[in-house]
Amino acid sequence: MKKDRILPTFVSVALLMIMLPVTAFANSSWVWFTYTRPYDLLPFIITITLFIEIISINYLTGVNSLPRVIPVVTFANLISFLAPYVFMGMEKDSNYASDNGFFATIESITDHLPIYIVGLKFLLITVLFEAPIVYFFCRKKAKSRKTLLIVILASNAVTTAIAAVIEHMICIGEW
Repeated sequence: MKKDRILPTFVSVALLMIMLPVTAFANSSWVWFTYTRPYDLLPFIITITLFIEIISINYLTGVNSLPRVIPVVTFANLISFLAPYVFMGMEKDSNYASDNGFFATIESITDHLPIYIVGLKFLLITVLFEAPIVYFFCRKKAKSRKTLLIVILASNAVTTAIAAVIEHMICIGEW
């Protein structure tokens, strides 16, 4: 019975963490000390992420079909990378909302963000959007559906951790 409660519990905790703020800004000002912003690192981080996830999902799960895995993982990552920016750009009272339309550009969002982009919230959004897409399209080719799900979650956790480390090492800022 306890195994049946793991997924609903995980989803509930993930949704609560996304909806509830973790920090209070208290009218403090964020200052970037480096010229490089998280937005500048996106092409590099996306390349590393795609490489690790494609190799992991293709070979560790037994899918062994790069023509299937490459477009699926690429599409799922595109959705999962854009989702956090869409949520941030949709905030009505944000100071990075676009004057030219409803959505701000990714560059304008990240340029005005007083925080690092990659973190636990980013991982949860990534898993909520990316994991179902990759799982749905690769489940029939995988040797084990359980292994496929574990590899998807693990590769996302690893690539998110790598992205966070790179972002924190290159983009320096503080309150």
